[in-house]
Amino acid sequence: MAKSLSIKPSSEQPEEKLLTNPYPGLRPFSFTEKHLYYGREGQSEKILELLTTNRFIAIIGPSGSGKSSLINCGIIPQLYGGYLYEAGSRWKIARMHPGYSPIESLSITLTETFASQKMTEEQIEAETNMNYVLFTKKALEISSLVKKIENYKDENILIFIDQIEELFRFTAGIDRQRSELDESLLLINLLIEALKQKKVPVYVVICIRSDFVGSCSNYEALTEYINLSHFLVPQMARDSYRSAILGPLSLTHAKISPDVLQEVLNNVGERADQLPVLQHLMMRLYNFWSAKKKQDRPISIYDYRAVGGLSEAISLHAEELFVKLNEEEQETCKSLFQTI
Repeated sequence: MAKSLSIKPSSEQPEEKLLTNPYPGLRPFSFTEKHLYYGREGQSEKILELLTTNRFIAIIGPSGSGKSSLINCGIIPQLYGGYLYEAGSRWKIARMHPGYSPIESLSITLTETFASQKMTEEQIEAETNMNYVLFTKKALEISSLVKKIENYKDENILIFIDQIEELFRFTAGIDRQRSELDESLLLINLLIEALKQKKVPVYVVICIRSDFVGSCSNYEALTEYINLSHFLVPQMARDSYRSAILGPLSLTHAKISPDVLQEVLNNVGERADQLPVLQHLMMRLYNFWSAKKKQDRPISIYDYRAVGGLSEAISLHAEELFVKLNEEEQETCKSLFQTI
């Protein structure tokens, strides 16, 4: 029988073994999963050096290259840990996607970031609407708005804008319908002002797909900041993929046989979008292995083929979910995918 492989957990990792699946699948890693995040060692420090100097960083990479996970599990934990010595460890993280209305998204994000537990949904909605009006009608700056928030206690503020390419993909039609308000330009102007002012320590991180970087050239100030401070997420090497597979597995009772590991590494290829595909495969492999309730055996080549391998794991999983839908739900699903 082939010898199984694992990585020995570091002293900082929890001693108790996880009983849940350690792989996120197709979605990014969340902040609470930072102990499961492997394969990007040393990259966070380079990003933080630029963030320290410029209070801004653009994380650039192809779709599926792990930009969001790098921020969630690499940057934010180190901010809370006091890596930026002069800034300290007191942070408020305001996360947002621009969506169809970037200023509404910003208003919602800032309201929810500073909302107290006592606030009702109606109060949060009312404050969000007020913030939107202050940004769009009163030309209030982000720093001035934050200063007015009762729950702001002089923390550092990190505005994390994921998928900022939505400014160029989603808002063109909306802006044309409301020609008096270009929310994309207004959001960029608000961010640039926040970086230039000194009243409130605001830091900005944006994630952008590399094929949309050229669209940023329409905004001169944003282009200047991107030229000054950016990080191009590198393609993961074979050893990094190995770490991304074995690292999370080392925190569980599961092990993987060498032939399966080599099969995965040989087939993962050099495309950046293979990272979420790999995470989905490992999620499915772990679930399949766990369901057999034979935890004395490692994940085998049989398990690998049963879930469809790297090339078919997603389509096989989708088919399994599809057949569980009733007839009406299946028709809706077909229409949805045909539209996409």
